[in-house]
Amino acid sequence: MSASPSPACRLCGGATRFALNAMIMGKHNIAYYLCDDCRSLQTEAPYWLEEAYAPRGIGFDGGMATRTIQIVIDTLALLYQLKMDGKKLYIDFGGGTGLFTRLMRDHGFNFFHYDKYEQPYFSNPYNLNDLASFRPHVITAYEVLEHLPNPAEVLDDFFRRTPELILFGTDIFHVPVDPSWPYLALPSGQHVFFYSETGLNKIAGRYGYVFRNLGFVKLFAHPQWILECTAQGVDFEALCALVRHNRPAFDHYAFNLFAQSHAVLTDQMRSRVHEHPKEVSAL
Repeated sequence: MSASPSPACRLCGGATRFALNAMIMGKHNIAYYLCDDCRSLQTEAPYWLEEAYAPRGIGFDGGMATRTIQIVIDTLALLYQLKMDGKKLYIDFGGGTGLFTRLMRDHGFNFFHYDKYEQPYFSNPYNLNDLASFRPHVITAYEVLEHLPNPAEVLDDFFRRTPELILFGTDIFHVPVDPSWPYLALPSGQHVFFYSETGLNKIAGRYGYVFRNLGFVKLFAHPQWILECTAQGVDFEALCALVRHNRPAFDHYAFNLFAQSHAVLTDQMRSRVHEHPKEVSAL
C-alpha cells in the first residue's frame, strides 16, 4: 500500500486516491494515483526522471522512427485538409532528434524544433532555445505529454500563446487501472502522467478551446479558428469524424498525399548536379 498521502492532481488540482504500486526501471517501487475529478492517472512525484533519461539513444522505444514517419503522414494530411498556411510558424515541442521537424519542413511547412533536453540532429538549423517571444500558428507535441512531471504548467504555456491548433499524441487512460497496460512504460520509467478524455476536455474548456480525439492524433482547436475554417469551406467536425470513424478512407488519402509529395522531393534531390554520374574520360 502507499505510505504517503495522496497528492493533488498535477493536471486539474483535484483530489486523488491511491490506485496501485508498480516497479519501474526494475528497481523503484512507486505509487500511482487516480484523480477523482478529471479521472486521469499519475505517478507519485517523479524523483527518478534524471536517471530515466540518462541513457542515450532510443532505449526501449524501437518503433520511434517508424512512428515518426506515420505521424508526419497523418499531420500532413490534416494540415492539407484544414487548408493551413505552411508559411506561418509551427513549433514541434519536445521534438527529440528533430526528424519530425526536418520532414515537415521538407514537405512545405515552416516548422521549428524545441526540446529542453535534447539537441536535434536532423534539424539543428531550425532549433529554438527559448519560446518566450514566439506565438506559433500550430504547436505539435507527439509522445510528449505523458512525459511531463507538471503537465498543467506546460499546457498553460501552450494555451497562453493562443495557437490556432495544438496537435498531440498520447494514449488515453481508461478506468479501471490495468497494471499490465503497456503505456505505463514500466521498464523506462519515463511515462508519468496518463490523461483521460474527461481530463483533456476539462483542460480545453478551461482555456476556451475544444478537444477532439481523432485516434492516435488528438487536438485542441481555438473556436475562432474553427469559424475561419468554415469560412474557407472546411467542415472541421466532418473532418474530425472522418479521421476517427473512417480511418481507411483517411489513410488512403494521407498515404497518397505523402507519396506524391515525397516523389517531388526525390526528383529535386536527383536533379542536383552532384548526384549525376560522372563521365569517365577516355585514356
